[in-house]
Amino acid sequence: MRGSNSILIPLLLCVLGVALGSLQSRAKGRIEAFGEAESQPSHNGRVDFVTRSVQFFVFPPTRALDGALTFVSDSAMSFVEAGRLRTRVRELETTLAERLDRTRRLEALERENTRLREMQHFPSVAGFREVKADVIAVNLSNQRVSLNVGSKQGVQPGAPVVVPNGLVGQVVEVGSGVCHVNLVTHPRFAVGARVFRADSQEIGILRGRGGERMVLTIYREPTGALSALVRGGDEVTTSGLSDVYPAGILIGRVAEANRNRMTGVIEATVVPAVNMAKVHEVVVLVR
Repeated sequence: MRGSNSILIPLLLCVLGVALGSLQSRAKGRIEAFGEAESQPSHNGRVDFVTRSVQFFVFPPTRALDGALTFVSDSAMSFVEAGRLRTRVRELETTLAERLDRTRRLEALERENTRLREMQHFPSVAGFREVKADVIAVNLSNQRVSLNVGSKQGVQPGAPVVVPNGLVGQVVEVGSGVCHVNLVTHPRFAVGARVFRADSQEIGILRGRGGERMVLTIYREPTGALSALVRGGDEVTTSGLSDVYPAGILIGRVAEANRNRMTGVIEATVVPAVNMAKVHEVVVLVR
């Protein structure tokens, strides 16, 4: 009922307006359009009764109805436009997410290609056969990794494990198709090492400490400045004084060096050259 009344009232007002306009036209004879009657004066300067009636009853609701219709029309257009904008924003968000995902996948492929190129151009080591392997398990808390090669590929305990930028560790356990490696930071890892510097070639024993660093012990009491023998920034490589490790494989770099007051030996803290958490492919050196 409310809906019917809301439609009926404007219709009645329109009919009334038409009727009054017709009466006004007959009375004045000079009004050519309905809207011109709003302020048309009579000959004596006064507005006639019909004109006043039209102005009072018809024009206000007509104007209000026109304003309401304009508001509704503008609101509807705004709602439609807002819906279109929301749809466009969702489309742009989807496109952006797809492009970011594509970029991440391309970056991952590029990193993988870089690693493969480095492994492909790994320099050959005289007296050793290279067995390429993938890291299949990592246990950094125990300083160990596992590889997908074993006795079937000729791998034996004690074999060095390397990557292009340095020494990873040493094979300690071997199965038919798998082996386990102690990293250079493992507490049981030890290797003969050399300070690789133009004016110093000091030799010592490098051991893992179970954390992220190692210790190079040089069994020599310095007679002059300690930095003449070893100092921060020096590279440390394998010494090559045993048959297990070839000479010249980078192990790490010296962070700091000190003289042990109790034993008199030199102890240098060494940071590994290889980031063990990012190792995926390695080479096992087999004799």
